[in-house]
Amino acid sequence: APLYVGQSDDWDCFCCLLWDPAHADCAVPQELDTDEVLKQLKYVNAVKNRLADRKHKPA
Repeated sequence: APLYVGQSDDWDCFCCLLWDPAHADCAVPQELDTDEVLKQLKYVNAVKNRLADRKHKPA
């Protein structure tokens, strides 16, 4: 389900308003475990901080 839609038992892929073939395959798992999401978020934040530090560091 899109992030703004609460997924329920009667929700199905064809309920999406915008058709996006790249992301509309019902055979592909659409949900990650919370631990995996937190792990990826931690990595993204670490990379973001490294890039910000690199911008502020004198050359």
